[in-house]
Amino acid sequence: MDVLISQIKKNSHKGDKILILNDIPIFYYLTETKPAFGGLWLEGMFFEGIKEKQRELENKKELPKLFIYSKVDTGSDKWPNSMVNSERTVEKFLYAKTGYVNNLNYSLLWENKAIVMYGRSSNN
Repeated sequence: MDVLISQIKKNSHKGDKILILNDIPIFYYLTETKPAFGGLWLEGMFFEGIKEKQRELENKKELPKLFIYSKVDTGSDKWPNSMVNSERTVEKFLYAKTGYVNNLNYSLLWENKAIVMYGRSSNN
């Protein structure tokens, strides 16, 4: 966890909006960043709501500084000792990952066995 906190702080500033997927919202608090979509838990949002929030961010040109997701099940009572792969294949996750990495050209900034972090270029 300390490494991720360090990487978020290295690649963002206090108050920056970032997007974190797959049940790890504690990092907003630990890094003094803000959730890009306004809420901590995207898993509870309907797919259409996520698409609408994304359109709003793009229209306002307020894209998150970072896009972060877990590759493992962080909801497991054995995490972080268990590294069970759980990259989501659900519609919401694929929409976000495809949108930020492929369509908005976010670049890989950092990765380990459990977490992936992408960031936007200064052109985005």
